[in-house]
Amino acid sequence: MPGLVFFTSIGDVTFPFPIGGPGSSLTQTRDPLATDDISKGIEVGSIWFNATAGALRLWSCRSNIAGAAAWIFEGSDYKNGGTNPPIEVTAFGGGAGIMAEEGNINRQISAAGVSPGATGADNVLAFFSLPAGSFDVLGRGIGITAEGAFAATANNKQVKIIFNPATAVVGSTVGAGGVTIADSGVVATNNLGWSLQANVFKYGAAGSNTQIGLHQQAQMGGTVSSLLKPSLITAVESGAILIAVTGNATTAASDILFNFLEINAMN
Repeated sequence: MPGLVFFTSIGDVTFPFPIGGPGSSLTQTRDPLATDDISKGIEVGSIWFNATAGALRLWSCRSNIAGAAAWIFEGSDYKNGGTNPPIEVTAFGGGAGIMAEEGNINRQISAAGVSPGATGADNVLAFFSLPAGSFDVLGRGIGITAEGAFAATANNKQVKIIFNPATAVVGSTVGAGGVTIADSGVVATNNLGWSLQANVFKYGAAGSNTQIGLHQQAQMGGTVSSLLKPSLITAVESGAILIAVTGNATTAASDILFNFLEINAMN
């Protein structure tokens, strides 16, 4: 019938035409590549839906040239757990510069504070398990910020951020094998706050298990401790990677309190 318009919806994305034409698929398990082209029956306008849990992304084909197909991201079914692709970028002002998406992926807050639970060892105050595959390509990175307080004593205290330990259980000694990427050093700071910051970035080819840890800050009250040298790390990128915040209280576990941890992801 002339003038009749058909609407088709996938999740929260609605198109003013029926989908499922030649080359279209609603059951894919990945995002499309340049090689998903005319040789695979793809046509200009074909629809590709990545139905993988945690993705749920819809694409349309702009060009199906062999070996150089071009796909447009149309949207994600975000209400059912869909996400935008990690390749997404945003323009910086009206210039030619572009920036990748970034944002917080974990935030932990304890108003009462968490103590190390025991003395004389690097005991876990908080931890985060970075999901497998997070460091998938060159340049992916995370920023880590941990903050807390020292009790009103002159006892020795030390806090650290340790990347990729074997285990991390709050209140227990951190597992072996990790790399310290931020460290207050041993201090006797009395009744003041502490803050540690570090970055970890992927370098090298995909799957090469190559990260660099960069100490950004270690401040206790008004005192700033020396920065650690950059650390080359070989955490296995295909598996989850633990990040632990630890406290070593020499005299009393209550000398150290943890209040805040934030992990900021940078595509």
